[in-house]
Amino acid sequence: MAQFLNHDDLSFHFHRLIKQAEEKLILITPVLKFNHKLKQILEVKNSSHADISIIYGISRLSSDEIQFKKNLEFIHNNVCANLHASIFLNEHKCIIGGINLHEFYTPEKEALGVLLNAEKDHEAYQDAYKRSQEIIHKSNNVKIAFARTFS
Repeated sequence: MAQFLNHDDLSFHFHRLIKQAEEKLILITPVLKFNHKLKQILEVKNSSHADISIIYGISRLSSDEIQFKKNLEFIHNNVCANLHASIFLNEHKCIIGGINLHEFYTPEKEALGVLLNAEKDHEAYQDAYKRSQEIIHKSNNVKIAFARTFS
């Protein structure tokens, strides 16, 4: 049965969702930005055999984060115009919530979400998975590169 999540629950289940992904991990977020904890987890997942995709509406990456992202060679990046959804899923669970990717592990944020189990909430999980696939298909693959700026 679907479970309502407060901010602490969101962070806990988000961490588990990423760590437990074995086959697929889809992270859909309106804003692409990383915090320290998320960078650590993504570094570990980068060497796994899971198919990992990050889909975002806009990037707010610093130059250091861009370099970090370039080093995550096995993680796919897609940009989707007008994206206002937050959906995070693996083959077992799905979190739908009003939180950006970088806001996990940030205690001063208040957010709410819903946790779906692929077996117990099969129909809702499948709907979320299908919608995430639609978002991926309408998004554009992005190769992250450094832009040189001149003053």
